[in-house]
Amino acid sequence: MHTILEIPNLSGKELRRLHDTALQHLRALKGIGHEPSGPFITSMLELKLDVNNMFEWQRHSQSSTDVPHYTELLEFVNLSKQTNDLQATSDVSALAAKEATGLTSVKLEVGRS
Repeated sequence: MHTILEIPNLSGKELRRLHDTALQHLRALKGIGHEPSGPFITSMLELKLDVNNMFEWQRHSQSSTDVPHYTELLEFVNLSKQTNDLQATSDVSALAAKEATGLTSVKLEVGRS
């Protein structure tokens, strides 16, 4: 539990660390026969989300009147990190395409001189 509490608040790109660290330590607790309280862990993990992800999590979980179980939050974090990974890949591809187009334009202009 101490390790989870020590994780700094994380932004979208660092969600993988929150997800992986929380899962690792929660599995370890279960392995020694301690089942952590769902609402307590959920509240602890919520504190580690940045403002944007916390807002999205609240929108995602607003249909429930109870505090969602931490497994739901970890599923949300997993989906968010996958979305962030896809966005980063898309951004890199778009930048590469722009650079390739820019280089082609420069080569054409040099050839015309």
